[in-house]
Amino acid sequence: MGNCCSGVKGRLCAVLTFLGCIRAQAAESDVESVSEEPLLDSKNQNYHAIKCRDSKNQEHHVINVKPEPKHPKVEEEIYSKVEKEFDPTEHPLHEVEHRLEDLIKKGVEKLCILISTGSLNPVHEGHVRAFDSAKRTLESEYGFTVAGGFISPSDSSWCTYKEYGCFRNEFRLELVRLAVADIPWLFADPWECSQSSAYDFPDVCRDLIKKVDERFGHGKVQIIYLCGADHASKCGLWRGGKSYGVCVVARPGYPYESKRAGDDVFVCNINEFNASSTEIRAAIDCCDLESVRHKVHPNVFAELERTDEQFIVPNRRPNNDYFN
Repeated sequence: MGNCCSGVKGRLCAVLTFLGCIRAQAAESDVESVSEEPLLDSKNQNYHAIKCRDSKNQEHHVINVKPEPKHPKVEEEIYSKVEKEFDPTEHPLHEVEHRLEDLIKKGVEKLCILISTGSLNPVHEGHVRAFDSAKRTLESEYGFTVAGGFISPSDSSWCTYKEYGCFRNEFRLELVRLAVADIPWLFADPWECSQSSAYDFPDVCRDLIKKVDERFGHGKVQIIYLCGADHASKCGLWRGGKSYGVCVVARPGYPYESKRAGDDVFVCNINEFNASSTEIRAAIDCCDLESVRHKVHPNVFAELERTDEQFIVPNRRPNNDYFN
Protein backbone atom coordinates (compact mmCIF):
# COMPACT_ATOMS: atom_id res chain seq x y z
CA MET A 1 0.00 0.00 0.00
CA GLY A 2 3.05 2.26 0.07
CA ASN A 3 2.83 5.42 2.17
CA CYS A 4 -0.77 6.25 1.37
CA CYS A 5 -1.85 6.12 5.05
CA SER A 6 -0.44 7.65 8.25
CA GLY A 7 -1.42 8.07 11.90
CA VAL A 8 -4.78 6.53 12.92
CA LYS A 9 -5.70 5.93 9.32
CA GLY A 10 -2.39 4.23 8.80
CA ARG A 11 -2.93 1.87 11.68
CA LEU A 12 -6.44 1.11 10.41
CA CYS A 13 -5.07 0.38 6.95
CA ALA A 14 -2.45 -1.91 8.44
CA VAL A 15 -5.04 -3.83 10.41
CA LEU A 16 -7.31 -4.19 7.39
CA THR A 17 -4.40 -5.29 5.25
CA PHE A 18 -3.32 -7.84 7.83
CA LEU A 19 -6.88 -9.15 8.09
CA GLY A 20 -7.03 -9.49 4.33
CA CYS A 21 -3.74 -11.39 4.32
CA ILE A 22 -4.89 -13.78 7.01
CA ARG A 23 -8.17 -14.44 5.25
CA ALA A 24 -6.31 -14.99 1.96
CA GLN A 25 -3.93 -17.39 3.69
CA ALA A 26 -6.86 -19.22 5.20
CA ALA A 27 -8.35 -19.69 1.77
CA GLU A 28 -5.08 -20.93 0.23
CA SER A 29 -3.74 -23.14 3.04
CA ASP A 30 -4.95 -25.68 5.54
CA VAL A 31 -6.34 -22.97 7.85
CA GLU A 32 -9.90 -24.04 8.57
CA SER A 33 -11.40 -20.79 9.90
CA VAL A 34 -10.81 -17.21 10.92
CA SER A 35 -12.90 -15.70 13.70
CA GLU A 36 -13.16 -12.40 15.54
CA GLU A 37 -14.46 -12.63 19.10
CA PRO A 38 -14.25 -10.72 22.38
CA LEU A 39 -11.80 -11.98 24.99
CA LEU A 40 -11.15 -11.02 28.62
CA ASP A 41 -7.59 -10.30 29.69
CA SER A 42 -6.21 -10.65 33.23
CA LYS A 43 -7.68 -7.26 34.20
CA ASN A 44 -11.12 -8.31 32.97
CA GLN A 45 -10.96 -5.92 30.00
CA ASN A 46 -12.73 -6.69 26.73
CA TYR A 47 -10.60 -7.07 23.58
CA HIS A 48 -11.39 -8.05 20.01
CA ALA A 49 -9.13 -10.89 18.93
CA ILE A 50 -8.50 -12.61 15.64
CA LYS A 51 -8.18 -16.38 15.85
CA CYS A 52 -7.11 -18.68 13.02
CA ARG A 53 -7.59 -22.41 13.41
CA ASP A 54 -6.33 -25.05 11.03
CA SER A 55 -7.98 -28.34 10.06
CA LYS A 56 -6.59 -29.92 13.24
CA ASN A 57 -8.34 -27.22 15.24
CA GLN A 58 -5.04 -25.71 16.35
CA GLU A 59 -4.97 -21.99 16.98
CA HIS A 60 -2.32 -20.06 15.01
CA HIS A 61 -2.90 -16.35 15.56
CA VAL A 62 -4.38 -14.24 18.38
CA ILE A 63 -4.03 -10.53 17.71
CA ASN A 64 -5.50 -7.77 19.91
CA VAL A 65 -7.08 -5.14 17.70
CA LYS A 66 -8.52 -2.65 20.23
CA PRO A 67 -9.75 -2.55 23.83
CA GLU A 68 -13.39 -1.84 24.50
CA PRO A 69 -15.24 -1.00 27.69
CA LYS A 70 -17.41 -3.67 29.26
CA HIS A 71 -20.68 -4.16 27.50
CA PRO A 72 -23.25 -1.82 29.07
CA LYS A 73 -25.80 -4.60 29.38
CA VAL A 74 -23.56 -6.35 31.88
CA GLU A 75 -23.58 -3.29 34.15
CA GLU A 76 -27.35 -2.92 33.79
CA GLU A 77 -27.91 -6.52 34.78
CA ILE A 78 -25.68 -6.16 37.84
CA TYR A 79 -27.43 -2.93 38.87
CA SER A 80 -30.83 -4.53 38.43
CA LYS A 81 -29.83 -7.46 40.61
CA VAL A 82 -28.57 -5.18 43.38
CA GLU A 83 -31.72 -3.09 43.11
CA LYS A 84 -33.92 -6.09 43.92
CA GLU A 85 -31.87 -7.22 46.89
CA PHE A 86 -32.35 -5.29 50.13
CA ASP A 87 -32.07 -5.93 53.82
CA PRO A 88 -35.59 -6.44 55.29
CA THR A 89 -34.36 -5.03 58.62
CA GLU A 90 -33.07 -1.76 57.14
CA HIS A 91 -34.73 1.59 56.47
CA PRO A 92 -36.78 1.23 53.25
CA LEU A 93 -34.58 3.57 51.20
CA HIS A 94 -34.81 1.20 48.23
CA GLU A 95 -38.46 2.26 47.94
CA VAL A 96 -37.62 5.93 47.32
CA GLU A 97 -34.13 5.83 45.77
CA HIS A 98 -35.25 6.10 42.13
CA ARG A 99 -37.45 9.09 42.84
CA LEU A 100 -34.70 10.79 44.84
CA GLU A 101 -32.11 10.13 42.13
CA ASP A 102 -34.40 11.67 39.50
CA LEU A 103 -35.18 14.71 41.65
CA ILE A 104 -31.50 15.28 42.48
CA LYS A 105 -30.55 15.01 38.79
CA LYS A 106 -33.22 17.61 37.97
CA GLY A 107 -31.70 19.96 40.52
CA VAL A 108 -34.71 19.94 42.84
CA GLU A 109 -33.78 21.46 46.19
CA LYS A 110 -35.34 21.09 49.64
CA LEU A 111 -35.87 17.35 49.37
CA CYS A 112 -36.91 15.53 52.51
CA ILE A 113 -37.97 12.21 53.99
CA LEU A 114 -40.48 12.17 56.84
CA ILE A 115 -40.09 9.69 59.67
CA SER A 116 -42.05 9.05 62.85
CA THR A 117 -41.47 6.57 65.64
CA GLY A 118 -43.71 5.35 68.43
CA SER A 119 -45.46 2.37 69.90
CA LEU A 120 -48.06 2.13 67.14
CA ASN A 121 -49.81 -0.27 69.44
CA PRO A 122 -51.70 -0.64 67.18
CA VAL A 123 -51.41 1.80 64.28
CA HIS A 124 -54.58 3.80 63.62
CA GLU A 125 -55.82 6.25 61.01
CA GLY A 126 -54.50 9.22 62.97
CA HIS A 127 -50.92 8.04 62.48
CA VAL A 128 -51.36 7.75 58.72
CA ARG A 129 -53.35 10.98 58.30
CA ALA A 130 -50.66 12.89 60.19
CA PHE A 131 -48.21 11.99 57.40
CA ASP A 132 -50.60 13.12 54.70
CA SER A 133 -51.22 16.43 56.46
CA ALA A 134 -47.54 16.99 57.11
CA LYS A 135 -46.66 16.30 53.47
CA ARG A 136 -49.21 18.81 52.20
CA THR A 137 -48.10 21.45 54.69
CA LEU A 138 -44.36 21.00 54.03
CA GLU A 139 -44.87 21.20 50.28
CA SER A 140 -47.41 24.04 50.15
CA GLU A 141 -46.13 26.27 52.97
CA TYR A 142 -42.42 25.50 53.30
CA GLY A 143 -41.40 24.63 49.74
CA PHE A 144 -40.26 21.06 50.39
CA THR A 145 -40.60 18.07 48.09
CA VAL A 146 -41.42 15.07 50.25
CA ALA A 147 -39.85 12.02 48.60
CA GLY A 148 -41.22 9.51 51.10
CA GLY A 149 -42.42 8.82 54.60
CA PHE A 150 -41.32 6.07 57.02
CA ILE A 151 -43.38 4.85 59.99
CA SER A 152 -41.11 3.15 62.50
CA PRO A 153 -42.59 1.02 65.30
CA SER A 154 -40.48 1.22 68.45
CA ASP A 155 -39.21 -1.83 70.31
CA SER A 156 -41.78 -3.48 72.58
CA SER A 157 -39.64 -2.73 75.64
CA TRP A 158 -40.84 0.88 75.34
CA CYS A 159 -44.52 0.05 75.47
CA THR A 160 -45.19 -3.20 77.33
CA TYR A 161 -45.85 -1.15 80.49
CA LYS A 162 -48.95 0.31 78.85
CA GLU A 163 -52.45 -0.51 79.90
CA TYR A 164 -53.51 -3.83 78.35
CA GLY A 165 -49.90 -4.44 77.25
CA CYS A 166 -48.24 -4.35 73.85
CA PHE A 167 -48.26 -6.37 70.65
CA ARG A 168 -45.01 -8.01 69.47
CA ASN A 169 -42.66 -5.98 67.26
CA GLU A 170 -43.31 -8.14 64.21
CA PHE A 171 -47.07 -7.92 64.52
CA ARG A 172 -47.10 -4.14 64.98
CA LEU A 173 -44.79 -3.77 61.98
CA GLU A 174 -47.11 -5.93 59.87
CA LEU A 175 -50.10 -3.82 60.89
CA VAL A 176 -48.22 -0.70 59.74
CA ARG A 177 -47.52 -2.35 56.39
CA LEU A 178 -51.23 -3.07 56.01
CA ALA A 179 -52.14 0.49 56.99
CA VAL A 180 -49.91 2.11 54.32
CA ALA A 181 -50.20 -0.49 51.56
CA ASP A 182 -52.31 1.77 49.34
CA ILE A 183 -50.20 4.93 49.83
CA PRO A 184 -47.35 4.85 47.29
CA TRP A 185 -44.97 7.19 49.13
CA LEU A 186 -45.46 5.90 52.70
CA PHE A 187 -43.69 2.82 54.09
CA ALA A 188 -43.25 0.74 57.24
CA ASP A 189 -39.70 1.08 58.56
CA PRO A 190 -38.38 -2.11 60.22
CA TRP A 191 -34.95 -0.84 61.31
CA GLU A 192 -35.78 0.31 64.85
CA CYS A 193 -37.79 -2.72 65.96
CA SER A 194 -35.28 -5.12 64.37
CA GLN A 195 -32.35 -4.06 66.56
CA SER A 196 -31.07 -6.13 69.44
CA SER A 197 -31.87 -3.37 71.92
CA ALA A 198 -34.24 -0.40 72.20
CA TYR A 199 -33.34 2.86 70.45
CA ASP A 200 -34.73 6.30 71.15
CA PHE A 201 -36.06 8.50 68.36
CA PRO A 202 -32.92 10.71 68.00
CA ASP A 203 -30.83 7.57 67.35
CA VAL A 204 -33.31 6.41 64.71
CA CYS A 205 -33.17 9.79 62.97
CA ARG A 206 -29.38 9.94 63.09
CA ASP A 207 -29.04 6.44 61.65
CA LEU A 208 -31.37 7.35 58.80
CA ILE A 209 -29.41 10.57 58.15
CA LYS A 210 -26.18 8.57 57.98
CA LYS A 211 -27.64 6.06 55.49
CA VAL A 212 -29.20 8.79 53.32
CA ASP A 213 -25.99 10.85 53.24
CA GLU A 214 -23.97 7.76 52.28
CA ARG A 215 -26.39 6.93 49.48
CA PHE A 216 -27.28 10.36 48.05
CA GLY A 217 -24.58 12.75 49.30
CA HIS A 218 -24.23 14.86 52.41
CA GLY A 219 -27.07 17.31 52.90
CA LYS A 220 -28.88 16.41 49.68
CA VAL A 221 -31.95 15.11 51.51
CA GLN A 222 -33.20 16.42 54.85
CA ILE A 223 -34.69 14.04 57.41
CA ILE A 224 -37.73 15.51 59.18
CA TYR A 225 -39.05 13.89 62.32
CA LEU A 226 -42.85 13.92 62.56
CA CYS A 227 -44.47 14.05 66.00
CA GLY A 228 -47.43 15.39 67.95
CA ALA A 229 -47.40 18.72 69.78
CA ASP A 230 -47.40 16.94 73.14
CA HIS A 231 -44.26 14.99 72.29
CA ALA A 232 -42.55 18.12 70.95
CA SER A 233 -43.22 19.90 74.24
CA LYS A 234 -42.15 16.97 76.40
CA CYS A 235 -38.87 16.43 74.54
CA GLY A 236 -37.95 20.08 73.94
CA LEU A 237 -38.24 19.81 70.18
CA TRP A 238 -39.86 23.21 69.61
CA ARG A 239 -36.53 25.03 69.85
CA GLY A 240 -34.98 23.03 66.99
CA GLY A 241 -31.24 22.95 66.54
CA LYS A 242 -31.13 19.20 65.81
CA SER A 243 -29.36 17.37 63.00
CA TYR A 244 -32.87 16.57 61.74
CA GLY A 245 -35.87 18.79 61.15
CA VAL A 246 -39.08 18.50 63.18
CA CYS A 247 -42.63 18.69 61.86
CA VAL A 248 -45.18 19.18 64.65
CA VAL A 249 -48.83 18.26 64.09
CA ALA A 250 -51.74 19.20 66.31
CA ARG A 251 -53.16 16.90 68.92
CA PRO A 252 -56.50 17.55 70.64
CA GLY A 253 -56.09 19.01 74.13
CA TYR A 254 -52.48 20.15 73.75
CA PRO A 255 -51.67 23.87 73.20
CA TYR A 256 -49.29 24.96 70.46
CA GLU A 257 -45.94 26.55 71.13
CA SER A 258 -45.38 27.60 67.54
CA LYS A 259 -44.46 31.19 68.47
CA ARG A 260 -41.14 29.99 69.87
CA ALA A 261 -40.44 27.41 67.18
CA GLY A 262 -36.78 27.35 66.21
CA ASP A 263 -34.99 26.70 62.94
CA ASP A 264 -35.99 23.57 61.08
CA VAL A 265 -39.22 23.28 63.09
CA PHE A 266 -42.27 23.19 60.86
CA VAL A 267 -45.79 23.53 62.23
CA CYS A 268 -48.74 21.67 60.76
CA ASN A 269 -51.77 23.73 61.86
CA ILE A 270 -54.58 21.26 61.38
CA ASN A 271 -56.82 19.19 63.60
CA GLU A 272 -55.48 15.70 64.01
CA PHE A 273 -57.77 12.72 63.54
CA ASN A 274 -59.11 11.93 67.01
CA ALA A 275 -57.99 8.37 67.64
CA SER A 276 -56.05 6.63 70.36
CA SER A 277 -54.21 3.31 70.40
CA THR A 278 -55.27 2.99 74.04
CA GLU A 279 -58.96 2.97 73.19
CA ILE A 280 -58.35 0.41 70.46
CA ARG A 281 -56.51 -1.86 72.92
CA ALA A 282 -59.40 -1.39 75.37
CA ALA A 283 -61.89 -2.38 72.68
CA ILE A 284 -59.85 -5.49 71.91
CA ASP A 285 -59.68 -6.35 75.61
CA CYS A 286 -63.46 -5.96 75.92
CA CYS A 287 -64.14 -7.95 72.71
CA ASP A 288 -65.70 -4.81 71.21
CA LEU A 289 -63.41 -4.19 68.23
CA GLU A 290 -66.40 -3.16 66.13
CA SER A 291 -66.71 0.08 68.14
CA VAL A 292 -63.37 1.34 66.78
CA ARG A 293 -63.68 0.01 63.23
CA HIS A 294 -63.73 3.54 61.80
CA LYS A 295 -60.46 4.44 63.55
CA VAL A 296 -58.24 1.88 61.83
CA HIS A 297 -57.53 0.96 58.23
CA PRO A 298 -59.91 -1.76 56.93
CA ASN A 299 -56.98 -4.15 56.42
CA VAL A 300 -55.78 -3.51 59.96
CA PHE A 301 -59.28 -4.10 61.31
CA ALA A 302 -59.52 -7.39 59.41
CA GLU A 303 -56.17 -8.55 60.76
CA LEU A 304 -57.05 -7.60 64.34
CA GLU A 305 -60.37 -9.39 63.99
CA ARG A 306 -58.74 -12.49 62.52
CA THR A 307 -55.63 -12.86 64.65
CA ASP A 308 -55.09 -14.70 67.90
CA GLU A 309 -52.19 -12.36 68.71
CA GLN A 310 -51.90 -11.71 72.43
CA PHE A 311 -50.61 -8.63 74.26
CA ILE A 312 -47.21 -8.84 75.91
CA VAL A 313 -47.61 -8.68 79.71
CA PRO A 314 -47.12 -5.08 80.92
CA ASN A 315 -44.08 -4.00 82.85
CA ARG A 316 -42.67 -0.65 83.88
CA ARG A 317 -40.61 1.09 81.22
CA PRO A 318 -40.17 4.74 80.11
CA ASN A 319 -42.90 6.10 77.85
CA ASN A 320 -41.84 6.48 74.24
CA ASP A 321 -45.28 6.52 72.63
CA TYR A 322 -45.54 9.71 70.62
CA PHE A 323 -49.05 9.33 69.27
CA ASN A 324 -50.30 7.14 72.15
